[in-house]
Amino acid sequence: MEINWDVEFDVIRDTYVLRGSVKTGDGTELFRTVAIKGMVASARDKEIVAADLARLVPGLRVKEKAKWSDDKNVVAVRRKLKERARRGARKYGTTTMRTDLDKLAWLQHLQEELLDAAVYIEAAMRSESVKDE
Repeated sequence: MEINWDVEFDVIRDTYVLRGSVKTGDGTELFRTVAIKGMVASARDKEIVAADLARLVPGLRVKEKAKWSDDKNVVAVRRKLKERARRGARKYGTTTMRTDLDKLAWLQHLQEELLDAAVYIEAAMRSESVKDE
């Protein structure tokens, strides 16, 4: 038997939920979760969940499913995405889980964001070329 890992981020509650689950010989699924408020789950959080499951199921082995990155760039991007999601939920009163937009409307939003990005790139490039003159 091995532990399978899963992690979710709840934007509204600003919480990561780490879930470890295992299927026993009779097909029963046992699981334990830990909620981590306002931060990315760590290896220590996984150890806590694994130890809790091991008490229930002797002889359990850990199978890595969710990967935890210590890459500072990845952590910084996660933090920014989380903050952006929080601001968006406050500003618009909804998340991207909304169902009132069809595929074309989502593509329109994406196009507008990409056009803004192209303008920012152009401005940065012009700024650099002015410095070089």
